[in-house]
Amino acid sequence: MSLSINGVEVLLGVKVGGTWSVLSGTWTLPAFTLGGNITTNGKSFDAGAGNAAIATTGANKGLAINNTNDDVHGASVLFRHTSATPAVNDTLGRLLYWGNNSTPADVEFGAFDCLSSVVTAGSEESRFEWTTKLAGAYNTAMQLSAAGTLGVDLAGVGTPAQVDLFDKYDDALVLRQGIQQNNRALLADMGVLTRKNNGSGYMMQLQPMVRLLAGGIYQTRQMLEDTREELLVRLSEVEARLARAGLN
Repeated sequence: MSLSINGVEVLLGVKVGGTWSVLSGTWTLPAFTLGGNITTNGKSFDAGAGNAAIATTGANKGLAINNTNDDVHGASVLFRHTSATPAVNDTLGRLLYWGNNSTPADVEFGAFDCLSSVVTAGSEESRFEWTTKLAGAYNTAMQLSAAGTLGVDLAGVGTPAQVDLFDKYDDALVLRQGIQQNNRALLADMGVLTRKNNGSGYMMQLQPMVRLLAGGIYQTRQMLEDTREELLVRLSEVEARLARAGLN
């Protein structure tokens, strides 16, 4: 079989038992249109130092991955960073979001990254980071540590702070503790206070304070209702014991 490449006939391969085998060499092909599927047999596309791009003109169309294996596992996407010198803060995989600004210029608007936090064998740790564009600059808006600690840039200053996920009573109790003990560092960790840029003291964050107060009012009411229900249960238990003892 021969193939015409830029007007030149070249030998492509031989057919043995219904399968075409390429003889040898590296083939440089011009643009062409496929008439069927390509089966890679577990092999890779090597894009060299550039991107392996997929272009489409369809709305909401792009890359579709279909897994037909009849088990509990669906399709997966693997991001691998192969390095001879792995280090902390290596980016292991990224999802990038690009688009045009008003110029128009192609810019990165956001990213979702997985980074290494510990690379010691047997003790590996990682974290996730969500990066947005804030006033034309990159902003690490949210982080998730290996232990599950969530950090969010609630103040929009470019630095995520730990977000404590309280149960239905803790935030009101911790807020009271911070105020009673004048524990400004604790209140700053909760987002109620923030350090001044010059380090001279603290400033109150009104919106987080209002949200905590509103939550505290609701939780105080709920706590009273739960206490009432618990007391009724306890009284019923006492009455039942008295009845069994013949004292009721």
